[in-house]
Amino acid sequence: MSVHGPERSSPKKMSSLTDNKKRKKESLFSPILILVWMCFCCDYILMTMQIPLFPLLNESPFLTGLLFASKAAMQIISSPVTNSVIDKCNKKLLLLFGLGVEILSIFLFFIKRDFNYWLFGRMLSGIAAGFISSSAMAALQIEYSKLTNNRDGA
Repeated sequence: MSVHGPERSSPKKMSSLTDNKKRKKESLFSPILILVWMCFCCDYILMTMQIPLFPLLNESPFLTGLLFASKAAMQIISSPVTNSVIDKCNKKLLLLFGLGVEILSIFLFFIKRDFNYWLFGRMLSGIAAGFISSSAMAALQIEYSKLTNNRDGA
């Protein structure tokens, strides 16, 4: 506090505070963040939606375990391949492609109650999850590096 009364913030400080609030709000509601959130939620919801249907196949515990493991195995195999594709293409487009393949894999569960269809659907879901996770991380890295560069330059 000065001799002349309470100190007031300069207009420059006030504008920088409002700019920081505006940037923070932009970063929370950016379209890419909403798209990534939607894709991850769909992936995890659609991944677990099939689990109550597995007993309908009346297969052995080994084959049921194979159904569970096929998605993770395909995601582990497809992630390095999708990373090289994502480096050369549009990240947002490939994120939507992964979401589309994920939805297509779910339809295989409703076409026919057959182990082979369901196994193929789970494997396709694993490939889609590789696209979703890799392209989402790349798109977020690009988006938030732009925000950080804008913040540093301001």
